Amino acid sequence: MDNSFNAMPQAEDSGDESVRLDFSNVRYMNSATIDKLIRARKSAKLAGMDIVIANASPNVREVLNVTKLGKLFRFEGEDEG
Repeated sequence: MDNSFNAMPQAEDSGDESVRLDFSNVRYMNSATIDKLIRARKSAKLAGMDIVIANASPNVREVLNVTKLGKLFRFEGEDEG
């Protein structure tokens, strides 16, 4: 996932409407990861883009929902719901 955050500048210049972050290997999120996610969302929004979180585990979805960040992102993948 860290590589996805590093790719934000290229994504913003791509002309796409959204950035897809694959969370399939993410099982734990600390405050630094949450901070990066918030910063990525701000950058994407300024560029007129959405962030799509793909394949988030139930644990990651729970963290995002408890912190109210789940409302800021679109989700896709087998753990949608």
